[in-house]
Amino acid sequence: MVGLKWPRALLLVLALAVAAGAQEAVKSPFDYNPATVQTHRGLVVSVTPVAPGPIPQMVTVQLATDKETLTVWLAPSWFLEAQGFKVAGLDRLEVTGSRLVVDGRPLLLAAVVTKNGLSLRLRDEQGMPLWSRRPPAP
Repeated sequence: MVGLKWPRALLLVLALAVAAGAQEAVKSPFDYNPATVQTHRGLVVSVTPVAPGPIPQMVTVQLATDKETLTVWLAPSWFLEAQGFKVAGLDRLEVTGSRLVVDGRPLLLAAVVTKNGLSLRLRDEQGMPLWSRRPPAP
């Protein structure tokens, strides 16, 4: 019986490795892509927190530009509040981020948002959310 434990353990490790590799290959439709970064200026027509789910409390806005209205994902509400950044309907924003198309609709994952000349960085150049970083150790 001891001889059977080693092959089973090896099979388990191999199965986990294959599953992890397969998981890495699957891309989310919400992956930030630095190659699709664009800047849009427009008027906020609505502000809506996304329903609780994988990204709870994500603040989104509908931004009406001169060409289209697109959904912009900003950041979790707690992150915006901690930065003292508020967005309301009829605000004029400039948003730079990765443009995606999800279910046939334009979506911008914001990296930088500017309001009244004040800019707030939300993601780094590779698209990593700044709210997911740990504060430096003292």
